[in-house]
Amino acid sequence: MKKRFPADWAWCVLIAAACLILFGRGLNYEFLAGWDDDAYVSSNHYLQWTLANLLYWWRTPLEGLLTPLTANTLMLDALFWGQGSAAGFRLTNIVLHIMTAWLFFSIGRKMRVPAGWMCGIVLCWALHVQRLESVLWIAERKDVLSGVLILAAWRFMLCRDRVKGCIAAGLCGVLAIFAKPAMAGTAFLILAASWNCRRRNWKDWLLPGAAALLTALAVLPAWILASGSEIMQDAPVRKIYLVFRNLFWYIGNTVLPLDANPVYPRAAGEDRAFYLGGAVLICILFWGWRQYGLKRWFLRYWPWMVVWGAFFFPSSGWRVFSNTDYADRYNYLPSLIFLYVAALMGRD
Repeated sequence: MKKRFPADWAWCVLIAAACLILFGRGLNYEFLAGWDDDAYVSSNHYLQWTLANLLYWWRTPLEGLLTPLTANTLMLDALFWGQGSAAGFRLTNIVLHIMTAWLFFSIGRKMRVPAGWMCGIVLCWALHVQRLESVLWIAERKDVLSGVLILAAWRFMLCRDRVKGCIAAGLCGVLAIFAKPAMAGTAFLILAASWNCRRRNWKDWLLPGAAALLTALAVLPAWILASGSEIMQDAPVRKIYLVFRNLFWYIGNTVLPLDANPVYPRAAGEDRAFYLGGAVLICILFWGWRQYGLKRWFLRYWPWMVVWGAFFFPSSGWRVFSNTDYADRYNYLPSLIFLYVAALMGRD
């Protein structure tokens, strides 16, 4: 068998090196006081590694969200690096981000996307300016931690051993919810990954369906125990505007970050990314029509449209739980799904 060069591991080394070079500069900065880093780490009195503290986070919301697994990893960081080491906490975030990028590359290769093309797609996602907020903001540990677990669930669904793969995917999906409850779209991703494996007999869907159901059920305790509530009671017309505005904004900034890194914004009109997102959607539809015909293109990619929508909806603006209508960190998983479709289209 003829060996590929460079081998897949070499592409992974390139991805890791690029992430370390780009985000490593952030290790020099201190905690972001007043930006939740104090509540999550520097002023958190429950990060000492004890059984009581470990269990405390499984019944107590952190900043309104039940994220026990995220809190437990912060406890491990405090044990290993010391609670005052901002660099240690950020380094863990960077490593988790690199692991997510590696899994993304592995999934693409499993789906027979050429290595060079897949590496380019992964780098576009991993080094995108919108990743800055998720990777270097310590309080957003929940983004990178849930990212690793969700892509692990996805990768397990592509294993040859379907039983073990589905069991592992279900467990990773549940853990992802306890890292970040907004990642309820993981259940849809598990089903879409199964669809990609061309499982058409109803019996073939029993295990993936069980894994997806287990993940979906994990959302219930997270939502029941969450202490946050909607703080912006916008008119329905404005909510509809926000959903469509954010849909185009996230897509547009994934392709070209014209308006990245907003700081607690409230949407007040269209911007450049809004129009760019609309143009990108038109181009995708035109390409699909020319390549397959719209009907065949839709049938080919509709599961991933659903997955993208499932990850987008919690931050779409329909319900607002903070003084932020949109933010870079909300695009961590939606942009990855969008670029995965781009990888498949490039393969085809």
